[in-house]
Amino acid sequence: MISIKDFRMSSQRNKEIDTTLPILKRDLGYIDFQFSEFPHIVGKIYKDSSEVYADFNVSVFIKENCSRCLKDMIVHHSVSISGVLSNDEIMQEDEDVILTQEDMLDLEHILDMALIDYAPSKLLCKSDCKGLCKNCGADLNTTTCSCNIMDENIDPRMQILKDLLKK
Repeated sequence: MISIKDFRMSSQRNKEIDTTLPILKRDLGYIDFQFSEFPHIVGKIYKDSSEVYADFNVSVFIKENCSRCLKDMIVHHSVSISGVLSNDEIMQEDEDVILTQEDMLDLEHILDMALIDYAPSKLLCKSDCKGLCKNCGADLNTTTCSCNIMDENIDPRMQILKDLLKK
């Protein structure tokens, strides 16, 4: 937590932030994030005559699974967050506002803002990942299975196309 009130009262114009949050798991309610390293936040808080502003870069290494073969992988996510610091909830709807509570800036809130920005639809361990066999579950990247899914699960209406491939 960083006191914005103390920063406003001081003669200091800039405050550099470079910290690592000792968090390896974060639950945002709709998704759980697991990190391979502690999240790192670098940035600064600065002021002019009327407002206090902040610029942050949040860097996290998120543990994920490949969407096709389910292998564990680490995804690096880095996002920049900037805006005016305010404890006015009405201003929160503005995209350029970072909400504070009682003139305290919670760096975990900055982490949450960065994680909300993270929304991968489909992650692959490699672009040509073959995935898992639909029938036996074998990892087709490392082995070939003995299933002949094409023969067993073919739509009878498409059988003639399969026969054409044999010619």
